[in-house]
Amino acid sequence: MLYILFIFVTNIRKMIQGKIETKIICSCGAAVDGFSGVNKDERPEDGDISICFYCAGIGKYAENLTKINTMTEEELKSFSQEEPELYVQVMITQKRIKNLIYSRDKK
Repeated sequence: MLYILFIFVTNIRKMIQGKIETKIICSCGAAVDGFSGVNKDERPEDGDISICFYCAGIGKYAENLTKINTMTEEELKSFSQEEPELYVQVMITQKRIKNLIYSRDKK
């Protein structure tokens, strides 16, 4: 499952948002306490993929939803082979987030 922290994806119609009881620490150091996802009854679980709105890093939830570990090049390659359509969506979303970060930092 793919979760995006504090960002919306315009080509997915049924986004859900929620609060997470404990703060999640991304590998960039950002503390995150919310999520957006595509399935309304699901919440993130360890191993689910995330894209950080603060650093645009692609990671996986870990340690009982207290940490997001950046995916390695090997993990990303494996992900692209196992789930090519989802991988493309992740790359598109990551690029959008990077553009938003660039626009925000430019101001």
